[in-house]
Amino acid sequence: MLEGVPSPVAAQITEAVDVPTIGIGIGAGPDCDGQVLVFHDVLGLEHRVAPKFVRRYADLHVVGVDAMPAFAADVRSGAFPSVDESYWMADDEVEALGLYGATCPILEAVPEALSQASAMVSAWMRTEGR
Repeated sequence: MLEGVPSPVAAQITEAVDVPTIGIGIGAGPDCDGQVLVFHDVLGLEHRVAPKFVRRYADLHVVGVDAMPAFAADVRSGAFPSVDESYWMADDEVEALGLYGATCPILEAVPEALSQASAMVSAWMRTEGR
């Protein structure tokens, strides 16, 4: 594995050794036997100044940021999850577990947790100018 090595040096090493060399996305050049590039960089998941060796093949950061308000709106409205996106069990199995009429502290906390998550996403979006 060659990291942070100038391309001519990586080429010489690749030629000199009997084992495959792999450039770890750190600019070792095209003469290595293989290349690794972090998937965050390949998919463009972050908006930061990309180092010289990064080639972005997509801009999923924008897609991901745009998806969050749609997800939050569906959760708030009750559109997500739908019946088709939920697991179910037979009524007699539920009854055997004694769940009818029982309270669940975890489920009672869900609305507050969703409200806090929504506030965090909204605050983040304001800082991103969205």
